[in-house]
Amino acid sequence: MQRLLIVLAIASILAGCASTTPSCDGKDRRPINAPAKVEVKYPSCGLAA
Repeated sequence: MQRLLIVLAIASILAGCASTTPSCDGKDRRPINAPAKVEVKYPSCGLAA
């Protein structure tokens, strides 16, 4: 029963991530030498980014 709940929780998290498409306009991409910050979202545009 616990495994079912864990699987359902993971599936709902992944479904939430998949429902939002990343914007790949290049405006808020992290510079190469800048460290990542928690409060700033950097969209993923695949391997080309």
